[in-house]
Amino acid sequence: MTVQPNARALITGLGGFVGPHLARELAARGNQELFGSVCGSGLPAGLPLPREQISVCDILDRSAVEDLVARIKPHCIYHLAGKSDLGASWDEPEETMQTNVLGALNLIRAVLKFSPDCRLLFVSTAGVYGPMTVEEDSLGEDRPIAPPDPYSVSKASAELLCLQYFGSHGLQVVVARPFNHIGPGQSARFLVGRVVKLIAEIESNVRLPVLTLGNLSARRDFTDVRDVVRAYRAIMGNGTAGQIYNISSGQDVEIRRVVEIAAGLCKVPVRLELDEDRKRPLDSSRLVGDSSRLRRLAGWEPKISIEQSIGDALDHARASTGRGT
Repeated sequence: MTVQPNARALITGLGGFVGPHLARELAARGNQELFGSVCGSGLPAGLPLPREQISVCDILDRSAVEDLVARIKPHCIYHLAGKSDLGASWDEPEETMQTNVLGALNLIRAVLKFSPDCRLLFVSTAGVYGPMTVEEDSLGEDRPIAPPDPYSVSKASAELLCLQYFGSHGLQVVVARPFNHIGPGQSARFLVGRVVKLIAEIESNVRLPVLTLGNLSARRDFTDVRDVVRAYRAIMGNGTAGQIYNISSGQDVEIRRVVEIAAGLCKVPVRLELDEDRKRPLDSSRLVGDSSRLRRLAGWEPKISIEQSIGDALDHARASTGRGT
């Protein structure tokens, strides 16, 4: 099923890291009327949609979610809203489960009630797969899941909920499992966002030229956020309802290499220090995805190199640090 031109598209979680990038990607196509929802009043700059088409909506407030969907009657929804901090999920498992599972349920029920033909893209995480074995080269969608942390458990549970409603009620849902994505505007709660923020502060003489980080030996599959949102658009437009799609580069990079790329862009010499207390329980040593299903579906390929992604993220952090100081 293809999303028709002039459709109304709703992005939940518009105020997060991915939301503004997705809004710009959809707006560049010029064939959909964009709407968004945020949890609070703060909004990123440069959003390509008018303020009156952005609603404040707590995904846990069922009546507010129903009002949002009933008012807009979207043809497609990109569901980005939720808790995305894996580390924080160990300290706040109840809040993580409630937001990601009950929030998805509220949206599903509102869609079936007020816009039953709506296409729903549920954004999950590659973390649901759990640790790779030494025999595995990459992780495909048919690989059994084994979520190793509360955040991944919440996403796996919401996935199952979506697919159950696909089978029982005909919900037109597709599931995306992105691997690690990075780029301009990422929160400092995440590795690259934290590193570029520290470098920008070092360059501004806000802190000493030292990067204190946790496990640098783990290997991850990184894709630029702008390539990820292109994948979201492709899955929404061409994906098969009830199907799951990985979004990944297919290449794993050592965390140390990512930090070295960023440090190499710093205008002053920096020193790396390891902090063993920053390691998370059950942290996987390697994670790399097989996105051949998506590539066959839409001819999607990542276009932005990891070097460009980190450089753009650092430039964004520099501009933000300049505003802050």
